[in-house]
Amino acid sequence: MAISAAKTLSSSGTLWRILAALIGVAMGAFAQRVIAHDVSAAPILQLYEASWQVIEDRVPDIFEVGYGRLWTPPPARAGGSYSVGYDVFDRFDLGSPQSPTHYGTTESFRAMVGSAHRAGVGVNPDLIWNHNGFGDRTDRNFVRLGGYPGFALTLPNDVDGDFHDPDLDALSMDSINGQLFGLNDIAQEKNHQFIRQPVDATDPRNIPS
Repeated sequence: MAISAAKTLSSSGTLWRILAALIGVAMGAFAQRVIAHDVSAAPILQLYEASWQVIEDRVPDIFEVGYGRLWTPPPARAGGSYSVGYDVFDRFDLGSPQSPTHYGTTESFRAMVGSAHRAGVGVNPDLIWNHNGFGDRTDRNFVRLGGYPGFALTLPNDVDGDFHDPDLDALSMDSINGQLFGLNDIAQEKNHQFIRQPVDATDPRNIPS
């Protein structure tokens, strides 16, 4: 009986050691998967052709699938209500309830970003710094209406204002300073200074207060 009991205990101990080893291997594999997940870059979802409201509504699905960042279209007001945003008209206008952009309003954009951030999802809107829309100084009516908010189409001391020569074409003449598909190219090297409280109406540096 004593010998039989000893064999049983020995077999039981061996079994437990085998189980412990298997558990250790499984835990090690799990730990490796977790570590691999932690160091991998979060996948980015390019989500265009949807309003800010639709994107906000889909944030739970985006989180559940495992995306860590969204790439969204330009949020600023473009040249027309059907434009997807790359012919920028007003970078300071993200839309209002009375006049939304193609994607929504300032508040719906903020709500979408807030929901994404609460889910741990970053948001990268596509921002356009190189050019504005199709209007330039050669369009007298566009000049008369004031052009682009925050930009000068033409100035007494600089005929091209804040832009490059609109007669330059990027594809056939000047790939750096020319217009790409007719979009007015911003002259990043210029730094026109303006005075907001004008004392001399003839001074081109003055702008309305």
